[in-house]
Amino acid sequence: MWIIPHGPRQFWMLAAFAGIAVGTVAFVYVYGISFIARDWMFLAGARADLANAEAVRRNLNGAEQRIAALAPEVAATRASFADPQDPLPFIEAVELLGRRLGVKVELTLASAAAADPADAYRVAVSGPFPQVAAFLRMLGSFPFLITTGDVELKRTGAITEMSDPSRDSVRLSVAMKFVLP
Repeated sequence: MWIIPHGPRQFWMLAAFAGIAVGTVAFVYVYGISFIARDWMFLAGARADLANAEAVRRNLNGAEQRIAALAPEVAATRASFADPQDPLPFIEAVELLGRRLGVKVELTLASAAAADPADAYRVAVSGPFPQVAAFLRMLGSFPFLITTGDVELKRTGAITEMSDPSRDSVRLSVAMKFVLP
């Protein structure tokens, strides 16, 4: 029988064959264990990523609820921006302010082309100096976000008594532009 060595040569051949077989089995075992361990680590990482994604989804649901709760504040903030596509509320607010102060208000569109958005106006206000000055001050607390510039103030009538400036008539011209969100 070949398994029982009959001499030193067969003994070393059998020992070499057994060593190679044991080495191959050990290599396959270690490689298999490392392959399984690597898969387990990959699976653990995927589970952790899934748990993180679930936590993010729960946080997003909470954020959506907070955004829904803030809807009135968002609407109020958006209302403070004048819309160039619908400038009527802005125009009405300027005219109402002029009527309330008792001054004459002329509002003209600053852009010449019809395709341009209606976001820049020139406002001319005529009346007694205290009311015109109040109009200019109230533009700062206007319910729309606007920028003002190119302000020009002219006296339109004859100079009256120095002691009563409220009788002097002035004309204020100011350029206004919407601040867009």
